[in-house]
Amino acid sequence: MLIFVVTLPSGLIKSVEFERCSNNAYSYLTDNKQVADCIRKHPLTKAGRIIDESQPEEVQVQKHEEEHVTNENALRFENITKAKNYLAKTFGVDTRKLKNPQSVKDEAKKNGVEMDF
Repeated sequence: MLIFVVTLPSGLIKSVEFERCSNNAYSYLTDNKQVADCIRKHPLTKAGRIIDESQPEEVQVQKHEEEHVTNENALRFENITKAKNYLAKTFGVDTRKLKNPQSVKDEAKKNGVEMDF
């Protein structure tokens, strides 16, 4: 474990603990911008002993949005059980063979319907 101290702009002193991953590599994840900026300004980072592999915030937001792209024409259900019930009532599908989300979506596609839950 690698531990060092950073001082936040508010004057608060924070201990930063890097977790050991593998091959003598350490990682630290945070969503606190102040802590991230202090780590980037730390002398160990400036000396090249700590490498910042984070992505700019715009790239992270874009990736997050790409993950949540959904088809506007898809039927939306609160949970998988309601989706299964819809298939059973509408198309007479045997719900016992629908064991996971992908099998439900596949069965819906066979019946010409897109589902999202």
